[in-house]
Amino acid sequence: MPPVFLLAFRISVYGQLEILVYLDESETDFHSPKSVINVDDREFKLSRRDIMRVLDNSMRRVEEMRRKELRAVLLTKNPNPEGSEFIENMKIKMGFVSTMAADSLKNLMHQHRKTKKHKIAQYLHSLDLNHTVMGSECPYNYDPNKNDRTCRLDNPYREIDGFCNNLKYPYRGTSHYPAQRFIPADYGDGLNEPRRSIRGEELPNGRIISNSVLPSTTKDHSTVTNMMMVFGQLMDHEFALASSPTGFMFGKLKCCDPKNVVHPLCMNVNFPKNDKFFSQFRLTCMEMVRSLPAIDVDCRFGPRNQNNEVTSYIDASPIYGSTQEVGNRLRSFSMGELKIQQNPTNPRLKPLMPIANISNSMQCEIRSGPFKCFAAGDTRANENSLLIVIHTLFVREHNRIAQGLQIINPQWDDERLYQEARKIVGAEIQHICFKEFLPILIGQNNLKKFGLELKDTGYFIGYNPETDASVDHGFVTAAFRFGHSLINKDMFRITNQSSSMSTLSLKKDFFQPQHVYRDIPPEGMDPLLRGIFYQHAQNMDNHVVEDVRNHLFQLPHEKFGMDLMVLNIMRAREQGVPSYNEWREYCGLTRYRNWNDMKGHVILSAIDGMRAVYKNVNDVDIFVGGISEIILKNNGEKESDGILGPTFSCMIGNQFRNFRYGDRYWYENENSKFISHAFQPKQLQEIRKVRLSRVICDNSDSIDLISINVFIEPSFE
Repeated sequence: MPPVFLLAFRISVYGQLEILVYLDESETDFHSPKSVINVDDREFKLSRRDIMRVLDNSMRRVEEMRRKELRAVLLTKNPNPEGSEFIENMKIKMGFVSTMAADSLKNLMHQHRKTKKHKIAQYLHSLDLNHTVMGSECPYNYDPNKNDRTCRLDNPYREIDGFCNNLKYPYRGTSHYPAQRFIPADYGDGLNEPRRSIRGEELPNGRIISNSVLPSTTKDHSTVTNMMMVFGQLMDHEFALASSPTGFMFGKLKCCDPKNVVHPLCMNVNFPKNDKFFSQFRLTCMEMVRSLPAIDVDCRFGPRNQNNEVTSYIDASPIYGSTQEVGNRLRSFSMGELKIQQNPTNPRLKPLMPIANISNSMQCEIRSGPFKCFAAGDTRANENSLLIVIHTLFVREHNRIAQGLQIINPQWDDERLYQEARKIVGAEIQHICFKEFLPILIGQNNLKKFGLELKDTGYFIGYNPETDASVDHGFVTAAFRFGHSLINKDMFRITNQSSSMSTLSLKKDFFQPQHVYRDIPPEGMDPLLRGIFYQHAQNMDNHVVEDVRNHLFQLPHEKFGMDLMVLNIMRAREQGVPSYNEWREYCGLTRYRNWNDMKGHVILSAIDGMRAVYKNVNDVDIFVGGISEIILKNNGEKESDGILGPTFSCMIGNQFRNFRYGDRYWYENENSKFISHAFQPKQLQEIRKVRLSRVICDNSDSIDLISINVFIEPSFE
């Protein structure tokens, strides 16, 4: 009989995480199929002594990190913390234990015999901890007999954290749930280290790639307005936020400090000595902090994973939050409405979002004067004024709907009014996204290909509980960052239907909420809002404005910031996202054998830049390749009528298909054995009339002239 290996976590009386290992003492080695792998025709075994030593050392190291390196990101003061913050930190700690133990076991395998990285990952993932005591402690195993929460088919409203959207897999797509992978992870060592070249070498410096392939130039798009970028950023915040102690000047972890050079979360990027911009400030390093590790959703050892802090579903979480604690802080608990504040510059204008008592950004924390940052369902809402504006629109829309519902249904209490208004706003955002935003982004051909065309009448019957709506790593670290190419360096502010216009520099707008409070009295935020749908976005290509390549999150008194392109490149690498060529193969596109194969598919200047920095075409990062693609027509690859090339269109199409087919609360769904909360046919038809332009007209202060589709160039002929 094979030995039994049992692993469990518990909280000690001191509030510390402890690991418990139980082994059957009757055997010396593991002989079961789950603990033996054939490596180059040789059987490799791990002794129980090795396992015990690895787990013990990993646990000790995590406890040491908890007191030192991780002090800023993990709970340490309260021995009996409660709520979702504690649950999240437990998951982080378990993620570190899992990652470190796997890394130590990998080293043991290397001592035995040099083993290919995919073999290491395969072996460690075969150690199924669900068959141990760990199975009862796994945060993603749902036991209705032990769980405080119950999955209910008849619940008419989404849980705010996404719990039990999927009745079969209750934690799938919830906040603080690991992202999924359309393609297996590609870590440098198979488990944890950032992706390396196909020859095993370190990939090119991210800033050198940014300088060579993603230069700072401007060129307006011919038809697409700035709303594509603004709404796109709102949607990105809808379904993605990696767990990370934010770096640069505003985080607690300073990775460019020499004493932190070996910190397990540091991944700072060195600037080249001849960098034309940063060298003038004698800057040699850009802060970069790794995403926090997550325990695998199957509770197995294996490649490092990362949590998504927000719900994966399109559920208006930037407006309402992804945890009950955040949701409650945003509610007025009166008449179903969200909290608001009177505009301090002009009380006759419509209200604004409430003030944030606690901010995740030092820019907001150090702000003096009356114009504080706003509280929202997402911590990133104050990043720029245009994002604040779109948030404010939907907060006002919620309260407008709640007020209307109260008039029609005076017998409804606060909870019913809040939930019904939230349900309608979530449906509106889903409809706007699929009806107006996606057709421009990936085109009608891809909408049809991926099953994303909305119905004009009747219900959608495609819901499938086996479809995983969780976000994919490549989608969130690369493909849906397409909007960074559309960003303008200056934002239009237009008053009185184009009678006068001024501009606001983006590099002077990061975390500067005063531009929304007092934009142009007495018009409030309307000039900024009007500018969004009048101004053209930048062209969709490999060119990016300097405001995000050299000035990202720049402080008001500084002359430099971060490079967003470097962050994109390095974030994908540190999360083990495969290369551009691997994604093309996944999408059924031609794999490039050499640089010449790219011609006709990728912008020529981008090919030259890639050739200058990458040693091999197979090393190109997915963000770099995807953002540089040409929209192909009639040249051997499927025609696109969107603004993206085929690889990003494929990645986005697949993900949005999952969002629709894997969401039990999708607004078009009909009642079935899985669903008992569908809109009535007449209600659904009213939602189908919604356009973003209608939301703007209903919730702006004075805008009374607007094009029907605010995502494309307006025409009033």
